[in-house]
Amino acid sequence: MRLKKLQGICLLVLLLCGACARVQTQPAASPSSERSLWERANTYWQAKIRVQLDKTYPLEEPQFQKRFNLAQYARNYPGEVIYKKAAIESVKIEGKFATVGVAIRYIYFGAFSPKGGARTVVKDYWALVDGQWYHLIKRPPSMTNP
Repeated sequence: MRLKKLQGICLLVLLLCGACARVQTQPAASPSSERSLWERANTYWQAKIRVQLDKTYPLEEPQFQKRFNLAQYARNYPGEVIYKKAAIESVKIEGKFATVGVAIRYIYFGAFSPKGGARTVVKDYWALVDGQWYHLIKRPPSMTNP
């Protein structure tokens, strides 16, 4: 009787150890994962709301950064739109490109805006470059039409 009890306990310990080992060896979210993209897109939009261009600029695609420095980027920032809130609603990865659905509240100068701002959902485009997601100014031509 004691032997069966001891065997049962040993089996239970082995199963628990095996389950713990599996949990510990699961890889962390890779930089190319949906979660990583969601986090970067959220960081980008929260900085955009605060007009922290020094935080959004490094998230722009590297080719864009080669063409325009931070001062040029800041000069071209659209001042007629004030972003009030942004929330990531969806992420769709298509190979090395992705579309992020972002619900935004904004005020557009020169047009009527309801209290708290108008609400819309925009499609934001991202590219995977050297294992990291970067914001694109416009939809890449190679992506399927929405």
